[in-house]
Amino acid sequence: MWTIMPWLYQLQSTSCQGVIFASLIVAAIPTFLVFTFCQNIIMRGIVVPVEK
Repeated sequence: MWTIMPWLYQLQSTSCQGVIFASLIVAAIPTFLVFTFCQNIIMRGIVVPVEK
């Protein structure tokens, strides 16, 4: 079983550029959603240790 990134790398050799860009956007959506919903927690983890 592969993760999505090796599959996208293999897709580059067989597909046109539009399909590749669309698949990269679809692959980036989960990361963007996690960051959007957890942004306060992430930033608090970065800022608080510096203030101590």
